[in-house]
Amino acid sequence: MRILYKTSKKIVNLCNKLQKVLLVSFSVLFVSYITYLLLPPIIELHTALDNAPKLSHHPNPVKNLKTVTPKTVDNHQPSVIQQTTPTPKQQNVPVPTPISSPPPAITPKIVSQPAPSGISSITPTSTSSTTSSTSPSSTSSTSPSSTSSTSTSSSSTTSSSSSPPPSVSYTSTNWSGYMSDNNSDYTNVSGQWIVPNPTGNGTSTTADASWIGIGGVKSNDLIQIGTVDNVTATGSVYSAAFYELLPNASVQITAFNISPGDSISAAIDQTGTNLWAITITDNTTNQTYTKNLSYDSSLSSAEWIEEDPSNSNGQLMPFDNFGTVSFSNAYTTDNGSNVDLSAINADSITMVNSSGQDIAVPSSISSNGSSFSVQREN
Repeated sequence: MRILYKTSKKIVNLCNKLQKVLLVSFSVLFVSYITYLLLPPIIELHTALDNAPKLSHHPNPVKNLKTVTPKTVDNHQPSVIQQTTPTPKQQNVPVPTPISSPPPAITPKIVSQPAPSGISSITPTSTSSTTSSTSPSSTSSTSPSSTSSTSTSSSSTTSSSSSPPPSVSYTSTNWSGYMSDNNSDYTNVSGQWIVPNPTGNGTSTTADASWIGIGGVKSNDLIQIGTVDNVTATGSVYSAAFYELLPNASVQITAFNISPGDSISAAIDQTGTNLWAITITDNTTNQTYTKNLSYDSSLSSAEWIEEDPSNSNGQLMPFDNFGTVSFSNAYTTDNGSNVDLSAINADSITMVNSSGQDIAVPSSISSNGSSFSVQREN
């Protein structure tokens, strides 16, 4: 009986030890399985964040501004550029000498870099403030009705006191949209757009950015605020809000969460000498971010841009396919007057590749004077 008791006790102890071993083994297997499931998305997110567009320290956003063959943009077919026959004129515009060698194009720095090498300008398209009576369909269908968050100037919307010069068309290797640099003091810029739902190339992280800004066309300074999108090689989309003051690096607004399809309003206001207030609002989720900043701006230009951002090495990111981005409520304060794109005869910018082929084309300004869209070309 004693032998049986001792034997059974040994068996019980052995079972207890076996139970502990099995429990530890199961725990290890469970942790390994969870790690197996979670590790790829974590690595993908880490890679996306590492490759996120970051400011490249280019002090000279624009260089080699020149006039090339005129183009006209069809309001109904924003992707089609029609060549006209006027003889090209060469126009030399003095620009600052760059400290480093940016890629060719207009150079802002979005969660990216400032506009690289050169904007190519195209002869004036029209002196009329409205280019068509029909607004781009994508703009009218997606623009939210509220404009209170972007129109921050106390003055009413008017035309400039003196007639602005005729609008001109430009090409750039990293900017597409509209800008104004009519030798005025631009103390406010505002706009609204829909965050796109881009697709990538399936092999690397791609990016695009939408923003408004002051400066950077013919000066080394640029203050901007907007949104940036990253698409990983597996197709995951990460969108974020940011602001940037050249030559400082861009700053991601981490507490401000956005998603494709959200309606975004943004404004940059000069509140005093070298004092600024920047505001961005997600009209879809009712989030608002405001920050007061000190910055010495030349007040030399205003922009509403869809950009191919650059990485921390100053190289253009692979450009994603954002489809169409619709901008609306585009206003600026020009010498004290709150004016829209038509009133200042804003200049269009078409993004081209190194071969001169169109890759992002702005539509004509809509009949309301403050809306347009940018369409990605395949």
